Amino acid sequence: MLNKMASEGTASRLYETLYCWLRALPWRDVRHLASLAWMITGLLSSRHVTLTKWIPYVISRAEWAQSTQRRFERWLYNRRIPVLHLYGALLKQVLSDFQDSRLYLALDTTMLWDSFCVVYVSLVYRGRMIPLVWKVMKHQSASVGFRDYRSLLIFLQRH
Repeated sequence: MLNKMASEGTASRLYETLYCWLRALPWRDVRHLASLAWMITGLLSSRHVTLTKWIPYVISRAEWAQSTQRRFERWLYNRRIPVLHLYGALLKQVLSDFQDSRLYLALDTTMLWDSFCVVYVSLVYRGRMIPLVWKVMKHQSASVGFRDYRSLLIFLQRH
């Protein structure tokens, strides 16, 4: 029981920190902000990308785990939430701390089901990569030509 209470306290503090930090983004509905803060709390605490793994870290009035899972799924598929706009605003906020620093970008690819290639440009930060832009295309290998990722570089330059 003590372990559960300790993890709830940690999750609650993480949620509060994320909530305050994300509040600076342009929200149409603050309930969307709360859901995102809980989803990130669950993601970071569980270290899994699976929605069901996040549920133990969420403090809510929901009586059933499925209710919390459905809440997250509704958020992820809600067309009224401008995900790209929010992601862009979040990245600008993060990148504002780098004004006097040198930024390192990485271009990389990964294959999905031996049929699709994801090409992405990421910010290298503390040994991790934060995706900035990406493109999924039907392709037989992870080796792509400049013409395949040129549009990503142009998009980055303009934004």
